[in-house]
Amino acid sequence: MTTIDSPSFDDFSALLGRSKLLPNEDLPGLNQRWRSESHQAGAGVEDYARWLAANQYLTDYQAGILLRGRAGPFFLNEYKLLDRRRVAGQPGLHGS
Repeated sequence: MTTIDSPSFDDFSALLGRSKLLPNEDLPGLNQRWRSESHQAGAGVEDYARWLAANQYLTDYQAGILLRGRAGPFFLNEYKLLDRRRVAGQPGLHGS
């Protein structure tokens, strides 16, 4: 089975900025808040993504896409994509 390596913390932060999911000016403060709250040595980018989802800054779907090294797309016209839905007979629908 092939595994996908997660991006580095810097790459994840850059992807998050490019995704437009959160205002870029909020990202340094979120990073600092996570680091002050995590209190665990060796916490990595996956932990940061889980924290962002748990604190409702991102959805699990959005965090997962970013962890795969993609910055989206997360928007369809004026709608923000929150999740991917599978429906019988449909290759994939997105919740917004």
